[in-house]
Amino acid sequence: MDAVRREEEEQGEKRSDVEPVKFQIRRLEQRNIFVTQLGEGRDEDENIRKFPVVKEGPSRLLEAPGAAPQETLLLRREVERRRIDAELEEARGRFRRRMEECGARGRQLQQRRREEEDRALQLQQVLREQDARTRRALARQRKERAETEAARGEAEQLRELLMQLQCRCQKLQRATGRCKVYEDFLRDALDRFPEGDAGGDGHDASGLIRRHTGLEAARVALLGRLGDLGRDLEQAQLQLAQLTRGFSHTSMVIHGEMSELRSRRERAQERCRAAEERLLALRQQHHTQGQELGAMLMAIDNLAESCYLRQYGSLQDMDSFSKLDMVQISKRNHEQNNQQRDDATDRQAFARDDRPGGVIMKRYLTRPKPLNQGVGTKTVFSSVLQK
Repeated sequence: MDAVRREEEEQGEKRSDVEPVKFQIRRLEQRNIFVTQLGEGRDEDENIRKFPVVKEGPSRLLEAPGAAPQETLLLRREVERRRIDAELEEARGRFRRRMEECGARGRQLQQRRREEEDRALQLQQVLREQDARTRRALARQRKERAETEAARGEAEQLRELLMQLQCRCQKLQRATGRCKVYEDFLRDALDRFPEGDAGGDGHDASGLIRRHTGLEAARVALLGRLGDLGRDLEQAQLQLAQLTRGFSHTSMVIHGEMSELRSRRERAQERCRAAEERLLALRQQHHTQGQELGAMLMAIDNLAESCYLRQYGSLQDMDSFSKLDMVQISKRNHEQNNQQRDDATDRQAFARDDRPGGVIMKRYLTRPKPLNQGVGTKTVFSSVLQK
């Protein structure tokens, strides 16, 4: 019975509190219902109790007394607002760092592209030097080949001359062998002639002897010349052998150098192709990053156009960070306006509803609200509850 009586008394007290609340809301509908509106101090009533915004640290939220729920709620909303501002500032810092990283990456790509171009120019210079060295080696080889061909032709001529001289020497030897019998006979005949004989026959024998002596001298001269030619031929053959060995050695050296130059040229070409592939990959990556950055800037421009505020000036003179600030302010104003409309609708419903105020306020407090809810609506409802 005591419990039932206590419940009836509580319901009576609630009914007694409803009438002032309705009366106060009707009076607020005639004027500005938001404390945060401009010019709210002109039409304020002294009987309306207003709660100032208590700016305390989040560590003191749990220490607040139980008789001040609105202050705790305001502090929580203030903490949420600070957290959102901190997150926005952190996102802005990340965006700024990302922009700086993109700029540094672009400079690195430009530096790397210049280095690749310098390296390509150096490789082209090396290839030109290798081509010039190869041309000089080929010209030297052609010259040595021409000299070798000339020496070989001269050796062939000397060999033919030696063969001719050998044939002639053999003919002379055969002729000398045939005339040897006559020479011996004439010498024997001269030995048999008397020493004082001065006839015509002796005169004919002296002519034959002189002729034989001349022929013998000519034969000796020819044999000496033949020996000289043989020695010259041997020297020419030695020189030809030396030239042949030198030509073989030079050819081997030149072929080795040419093979080494070809391998170096192939390696240089491989490096050039690899450098070109890396350069193309870097250009593609830079192009992709540029497209992403352009899409990001375009999105920021579109948001700035949709959320334009006049106090920020023209869009052409604003940078990306100013546009982001403007978008943030516009979004916050839009959420505040939406919350104000929702609060006005709830007040109208609260003014038209005849149920107890405790149930209505419980429904209002349990209704989901956005993070950036305005403070003016909360202040008005707290004043109504206190009344």
